Amino acid sequence: LREGLVEEVRNLSKKRLSVTARSALGLGEVRAHLDGKCSLAEAKELLKKNTRNYAKRQMTWFRHEKGAETVPVSAGESAAGIAEKIIRRW
Repeated sequence: LREGLVEEVRNLSKKRLSVTARSALGLGEVRAHLDGKCSLAEAKELLKKNTRNYAKRQMTWFRHEKGAETVPVSAGESAAGIAEKIIRRW
């Protein structure tokens, strides 16, 4: 949100998006705010809840995948640093 999610969703709302793109985390929550259905604070809380639920579903899915490994990530770690960890393990 701090890096411009509301403006990005506002701009995306003007475009024709695929069903998959329309179901992206954050899009529906911010659209609800832009449509006046909830406050930005409510949209933020809903986005947090939906993100947690999505992460739980991913963890359940990967528990059944043979050979899947977790990669520990620290708060604030850069995408490049995470990618380097993955490449080293691979």
